[in-house]
Amino acid sequence: MMRREMTALMVAMALLMGCAGCGGSAASGEAATFTGPYAADFQNVYESTEHALIRDIVKDSTITDAEFEEFKKQYEDCMSSHGLTWSYDVESGEQIAGNADNPNPEKSDVDAASEQCQTQTGYMDIMPLYQSVNKNPDKLSDDALTQLTIDCLVRHEYLEPGMTVPEYRNLLQDHDAYTERFGQYLDWEQNPEDYRYFYDCEADPVHAE
Repeated sequence: MMRREMTALMVAMALLMGCAGCGGSAASGEAATFTGPYAADFQNVYESTEHALIRDIVKDSTITDAEFEEFKKQYEDCMSSHGLTWSYDVESGEQIAGNADNPNPEKSDVDAASEQCQTQTGYMDIMPLYQSVNKNPDKLSDDALTQLTIDCLVRHEYLEPGMTVPEYRNLLQDHDAYTERFGQYLDWEQNPEDYRYFYDCEADPVHAE
């Protein structure tokens, strides 16, 4: 009788272990899967971040506006706790300033607060990825992005047709030649419209008009 009970117990344990294994497979089957041009980047963040919010944001290979706002709120609150105001948008970038209680913060205090809040919120896990996805959603190569810049400059007649990618990069490395060719478009006060179009071509050729 004892042997039969022991056998039954062992069978029951084996079944439980088998069910546990099945449950594990189901859980792993529900694990995040990553798609799109930035699939590897999203997966890397998902697997390496220590922050549950960041992991939840990237698990579907997208960063929605609402998700990014949730992250921003955490970072804003952290910086506010150090007497600083922080804001960010794609066009103007990151802005940090003091608040009413701390109107003229020291640079060392800003740096220390930024470092602490970045660690606390997972800033470096999400911000570079968010910026890359927004600036270059198809993850074009550097050559392709440079060609888009050239095409944009030609479209606005800031550059004559026919310049190659290597030629344009050489021009970027030659300050005098660059200024001679484009200097008239670099003065915002004298030529604000051309300045805006020229800046957009170089800074964000994917979305430039």
